[in-house]
Amino acid sequence: MTAPDVPRSRARTDARLVPGAAAAWAAAWGAPLIPLRAAVAVSVCAAACAAVLACRPTIRHRATLAVVLVCVAAGGLVAGLRTAADHDGPVAAAARQRAEATVELTVRTDPQRRVTRVRGSELGSSPTVFEARIDRIDPPGGPLGAPGGSGASGVPRMAGVRVRTPVTVLASGPDADAWLGLLPSTPIRVHGRLVPGRSGQALLLVRAAPDRIGAPAAHQRFAGLLRARLRAACAELPPAARGLLPGLVVGDTSRLPADLEADFRTTELTHLTAVSGTIVGKRYWSHWVSTPA
Repeated sequence: MTAPDVPRSRARTDARLVPGAAAAWAAAWGAPLIPLRAAVAVSVCAAACAAVLACRPTIRHRATLAVVLVCVAAGGLVAGLRTAADHDGPVAAAARQRAEATVELTVRTDPQRRVTRVRGSELGSSPTVFEARIDRIDPPGGPLGAPGGSGASGVPRMAGVRVRTPVTVLASGPDADAWLGLLPSTPIRVHGRLVPGRSGQALLLVRAAPDRIGAPAAHQRFAGLLRARLRAACAELPPAARGLLPGLVVGDTSRLPADLEADFRTTELTHLTAVSGTIVGKRYWSHWVSTPA
């Protein structure tokens, strides 16, 4: 068979959605850096230009340009509104005033002991740090509304202001260890001080033990059981391996030695221990499904 007779079966790569995806990412990244009015104005102009392009069939590559403009409008508008909600709501206002408040929050990441550079007499050394979402905030002057129900410890639940604002929680003091072991999705009620953070996201400084007002989700309890068994299976390993193996498998870095964690940060390899159990489970599931019997 000669060279001209060789069939060409290679399909061309369709990259028509790449410009739109890049535009959406760029708009979502840039929208929080400008005022909300400017982000809304840019989104409206992009949507209007996309509509004009759709009515002009003579313009070359008009479909691609229209998709790019629509992605810019959608990404910029959503990111701008979300940032404004986080920075202009009652949580942000309380943080700017460095006010105390009682909040109901949902744990989003595993609480861990970390060395922080945040200054302030409220922290002390090595606070317990984790990410959470504030679902309700009672202003410093007292809760709004009337009591409604009670938490797991019998503390009345007051009707405050409902929000959905991300926050970083730093628990210090004698009850800092009480936050360790909380599973993601656990609802908590706690009193603390809100202060501004470096990235614009508020910090919640607490010195009290958590008051659980509910149970974590079923899948989080199952994941917590698996991680606990994995930690137990690694108990006989050396300290470095005992902390590293759960981190590589399910992203559990609760027992990772501080010096080893510092080495990972220095070499920019922290992504190796940032893999979540959900992603690992999806990979195993897809591998199991695709494997023939």
